[in-house]
Amino acid sequence: MTEKTCGNCKSNKLILVKQTYNAYYSPHISMGIGKKVKIRRTVCEVCGHVDEWVTDERGLERLKIKYLKKK
Repeated sequence: MTEKTCGNCKSNKLILVKQTYNAYYSPHISMGIGKKVKIRRTVCEVCGHVDEWVTDERGLERLKIKYLKKK
């Protein structure tokens, strides 16, 4: 799951944003203590559009299980 073109202007000039971590912030989606789904982010050099996506299918499946439960 990677982006090769901008979702807005279709440019291929994308900046992969380096993720930073500290004790108070993680760019990933928390799924509980010690569990997270990794997210990647790009910014288009041309129009500034920002895209985020889940890096692997396993993480996507975990999100579906947690958030799409039938009530």
